This record gives sequence, C-alpha cells and structure tokens, in this order.
Amino acid sequence: MSETSKLDTFIEDGFKIHPAKDIPPAGKQVPVIEDLGAADLLSKEFPPMVEPVEGLIVEGETLLVGKPKIGKSILVMQMCACVATGKPFLGRKTQQGTVLYMALEDGDRRLQNRLQQIDKDCNDNLRFHKAPITMDEGLFPALEDWISKHPNAVMVVIDTAKKVRGTKSGRANLYDIDVDEMSRLKAFADRHHIAVVLIHHFNKMRQTRKDDDPFERISGSNGLMGTADTTILMLRDRDSNNAVLTYQGRDVFGDDINISFDPDSLSWQLVDKAAIQKKRYSDAPVVKAVKAYVTATPALINGSGDKLWKVQTDAFREWANDHGHYLGINAGDVTRTLRDYQSDLYRHDGIIVRLDKRIGNARGFHIVLGRGDTP
Repeated sequence: MSETSKLDTFIEDGFKIHPAKDIPPAGKQVPVIEDLGAADLLSKEFPPMVEPVEGLIVEGETLLVGKPKIGKSILVMQMCACVATGKPFLGRKTQQGTVLYMALEDGDRRLQNRLQQIDKDCNDNLRFHKAPITMDEGLFPALEDWISKHPNAVMVVIDTAKKVRGTKSGRANLYDIDVDEMSRLKAFADRHHIAVVLIHHFNKMRQTRKDDDPFERISGSNGLMGTADTTILMLRDRDSNNAVLTYQGRDVFGDDINISFDPDSLSWQLVDKAAIQKKRYSDAPVVKAVKAYVTATPALINGSGDKLWKVQTDAFREWANDHGHYLGINAGDVTRTLRDYQSDLYRHDGIIVRLDKRIGNARGFHIVLGRGDTP
C-alpha cells in the first residue's frame, strides 16, 4: 500500500472513530435559525420600560455593591419607601408601585425604627419579608407566588444576595455558578417586567490603588456584573458622611451621584456636585494659604491701580507651613499646586496668580487683586 493510501485510510478511520461533533445524531431534529428582518424589528411595539427610579433602577437585574455597614440598607429602605409612595428619590422621579423588601439581616424592631425616621407615613405598597429562602429551598416558586398576589409590583429588593444563593459544590466553577444564579434572577425580572435589586459586598482581599477600576473589587467572579443589567457601587469612607454612587448599565447612563448622610432624619440626601467642588476648593491648603497671605501682608499698587504681591515661592512655602497650611517640601511642590488651582482662584475669588516669575534671584510668582483682569 502506498504512503498516500495509508494516509487516506488513517484519516477515514479517524472520522469513523471520532465523528464530527457539529453533526447532530441520527434522528435528532436540526435546529432552525429563526431570523428577524430589520424592518420587522423596527415595526415591533413594546410597552414602556418599568423604571422604579428614573435613570437609575430600571426593569431587569441590578447589583448594589458596597462595604459592609456603610449605609446600604438605609439607602435601600429609603428607595423602597419612595417608590411605594411615588416620592422622588435622590432628586429623581419614581414609578409608584408595590415593592417587596426582603430584609434578610434585620428584625422588626430595627426595620420599624428605620422606617419611622425615613417615612413614618409610608403606605402598604411597601412589603417586608425577613426569613431567608435560598434558591435551593424554593426562592423562585415563592417569588412567583408573591408576584401573582401583587400585580402592581415594580421592584423586589434582596438584602443581601448571599442569603438567597444556593449551595455551591466544591467542584463547581465559580463563574458558572454566578452566571447561572444571576441569570435565573434576571429571567424572573424580565418575565414579570419588574426590577430586582440585589445588595452585595466588596471582596476585602481585593485592595485596589486609587486609579484602579473599583468595579474589580466586587466579591465573586466577573459573571455577577456581566449578567446583571446594572451595577451600582456605593463608595464611602468610614470617617465621612459623604458617599458616591457610581454605576454602569445597559439601560442607564449618567454621572456619579454625590450623596450625604443625615443622621437626624436617618436618610441620604442628594448633594450638589458644584457645592462639593466648591468645598474642596475652599478646604485646599494652597487656597487657604493664598487668601491668608493677601490678608496678612502688605501689597504693592501696580500701574493699573491693582493690589500686587511679588512672592518668592520658597518663602511663601515656609510662610504657609508656619501658618498651618502645609504645601510640601520644596518650591516645585508649591508651583505645581498653584498651577492646579490657578483658574479656580480666579473664578471663585478673583485672585490672579501669575507663575514663573523671578523675584530677586529666586523662583517666584505674582498675586494680583484688582479690576478682574484675566490671569
């Protein structure tokens, strides 16, 4: 037998032993691709999307993620009460309807105390459930039964996701588990045209640098965020009443939401972003130093009648440090910081800073107060 014949026989036998996997077994029906033309797609009509919180919580599946004990549950109860009563939430319109809040980590006393402070006039559109039911124990039949009794439901909140997740096999792939469980919750939300919000936590072991993507800190695999329609991160420092909601989603778009916690009303309030930026400007050591310097030291009068200060950068740094406004360890630190705040000083306080001047034999800058000339 020739070498070519041997090769042909080997290939033929190989196909007999290992039949092509893309050929369906004998007797099994071949799947059909059910395509849809662009014109037909464009002619379809759909009901309006359910939007419990305008531009933030829409029908489908939402993950709300943050560190433990930073106020997520209070934020969620406030949101539930607003949707139940149709009141605005963080300055956004709500779609009034029945809400199920599965508060699986709280008792009646705590829930009552919170609700009395958040909205003591809340109505029975807000429903509570406290006993955990996992996916293995019949979560979905229970949700189907509840939804059948509340046809006006628009949102289900599960606090926390861990309390309803099923038992994981030691051999199971975490990504596959995350996708499977999230897909089942998403299918339930899509089927009933409601929003399902899952409260979740960051992974403590995933410490990120300031410039890293905070979404990478979500506990679990990428299957969680990949399956959810919307992911909202609640970012808050332990020693601050301020927090930021940053979000990504298929049907929601917008800038970060700056909020502040009011302990008296036990609620989160919307903070004007411009006000936050103005406070950050006012609190900056270099801004305080410049304003204190022009108040404490005599000025020259230039040819236009403006007040003028000619300042050596290193001398200004030492003066600022001595007066409690630490600006760094050398003149370069001061110059860089002044450059960062140069436009803000003029916009907010009419203070013109002209950099890169020579004062005697040293690096310096000019400060001008007068008729409002541009820097």
